[in-house]
Amino acid sequence: MGDLEKYSDRVRKFLEILSSNKINKISVIKNTNAIAASSIIILFLKEKNFTLNFTDNIMEENTLVIDEKYISFNDFKVEGLSSIFAYSLIKEANLENKFLNLILAVNNKEDVQDLIKEAFEKNLITEKNSFGFGGISRPINNSLVMSIDPFIPGFSNNEPIVNEFLNSNSINHKHCFELNDNESEILNKAALLRNPALIELKKEKNYLITNEDSPLTDLNEFNLFLEACVFLNKPSLIIAKTFMPKAYKNRAISIVKQYRDIFLDFLDWFYLNRKSNEIIEKDSSIIIYSNKLANNKKALELVYKNFFNKQDKAIIGIFDLNDKTEILIYYKNYNSEYNIKKLTEELKEFEFNIDKNFIELKINKTEKERINVIILNNLEAAKVEQIA
Repeated sequence: MGDLEKYSDRVRKFLEILSSNKINKISVIKNTNAIAASSIIILFLKEKNFTLNFTDNIMEENTLVIDEKYISFNDFKVEGLSSIFAYSLIKEANLENKFLNLILAVNNKEDVQDLIKEAFEKNLITEKNSFGFGGISRPINNSLVMSIDPFIPGFSNNEPIVNEFLNSNSINHKHCFELNDNESEILNKAALLRNPALIELKKEKNYLITNEDSPLTDLNEFNLFLEACVFLNKPSLIIAKTFMPKAYKNRAISIVKQYRDIFLDFLDWFYLNRKSNEIIEKDSSIIIYSNKLANNKKALELVYKNFFNKQDKAIIGIFDLNDKTEILIYYKNYNSEYNIKKLTEELKEFEFNIDKNFIELKINKTEKERINVIILNNLEAAKVEQIA
């Protein structure tokens, strides 16, 4: 992989730093890529004394800092995806077989095609063409019940209905990837009948981890485990699972279920309350008033994918947290850069952040109405791109 080669000189320098006694404090930004990298780097420090801190923001000196897109220690800094750089360390130490699945799970598959090829060559993963639902390694009934992407009203979070449907259609396979074409068509029609916004369910390429004996053998489910640990503030569980997979197998399965249940509960609530005053649907935006959204960006993404797929809309979540009101705006599929730019210009007097297709605001509750007007005036405005 090109990225691995470009790191060669930095790898040698960093290994020298790791072998010295200079590092006694590590701060890891709480995101899956950084935590995956830290799991690897710790391997090289296991004989040394150090403190490990997971944080949202780092301002310390004399600390090994691991973030999603850089690793630094004093005057040393390497930029790029931290997990890929960390993988180049274990390539040097011939330990890649133990960690390759972790690296694949935290990175966009299009960005690590060379590593996927390597994983196949080493028999670390296999491939299945299947509906994903709630994980292809779970029994098919459990997979449908736990499905959040897609969310299927009546199936998701409803085991009796799922079992009745499977029995009435004589679908008794253990896994989704065992469905024949006719059974797949039956399931596809049933899903679209319950949620027409899905447009069409398609079988996709899924990877299975050969040395994982749990629902986490599905690489997508393993990635969800990593997300869950960050979201539920259990980042150390990622490291523990990496080094002691069997001992932490049940904990890992449990936290993924807990994470899925959060979204199942929210998507159920959204589906049942679309006509309430807590959800307002406008031409170019959907406004959701719910404290269920607290710090939950993924929930807004799932609302878009499951209910407004391919529509030109922004999804706005508004919730109160202590004495503040927080607002999340998911604008990945909102097709007007001009309107988004105008919106951010008008928000300059407030505390806000832009990160990966999200605008995040934290305001005093007394400012809520004024902010709503500013947001809607911009997002619901005519789109210059379309007029031109």
